[in-house]
Amino acid sequence: MVFRSETEMRNAFRSVPFRARTSRDTYTRYEMPVGICIPDVLSVVGSWNVKRTPKLRRWTHQHSFLTWALRSRGPLAVDQVAGLAYQSVEKMAELADDLLSCAVLIETSDGNLRLAPRCPLLLAQVWAVELKLTRWRNALEQARQYLDFADIVVVGMDPDGVKRANSACFRELGIGLAAIGRGATRWLVAPRKRRLVELGPDHDYIIGSVLSRRTHTLWSRKKDA
Repeated sequence: MVFRSETEMRNAFRSVPFRARTSRDTYTRYEMPVGICIPDVLSVVGSWNVKRTPKLRRWTHQHSFLTWALRSRGPLAVDQVAGLAYQSVEKMAELADDLLSCAVLIETSDGNLRLAPRCPLLLAQVWAVELKLTRWRNALEQARQYLDFADIVVVGMDPDGVKRANSACFRELGIGLAAIGRGATRWLVAPRKRRLVELGPDHDYIIGSVLSRRTHTLWSRKKDA
């Protein structure tokens, strides 16, 4: 084995981070809780200028439900979204005003709400990575849960431990499999990008965390070469 423990592997991963091969900005957090899941690594890969994007003071799960409803169903009136969320129209209007003020939403000519065409929720990708030394079945089971909120899901394993993994199981689910060494990454299975309509509200909550003034500083920024 290249690594003696998963802790050693995670530390090596942090010093030579796994990144999407892109010229876009990457914002990364480690062990951020998402519902009942705690991915080892979450990255938000964006093609927008975050510094110039107006930010909410705090992005909540309620904001995420609103944007998810519009993302999955198309333009809706405030009272329609309120009905879906079992929320008062007044509260939903307040949430909509928050998102209108930071250019995440726009209002259509007939008074409905829709996502702005260039808003980060449509431009960014969420990458979720699970790291394991040898237990590929455990890693795969955990990674399957990340399919609910991540555009790209990857399992990274020790180069020796990954030899025992069944690549076909990862390929069938569209989950990437990579050998993570000291300073190098080798792909065994390329991940398959999920369609945006397949992703739940937590996808928007993760990106919203980058856009929130309260939590933005918890993310580390890396500009890919």
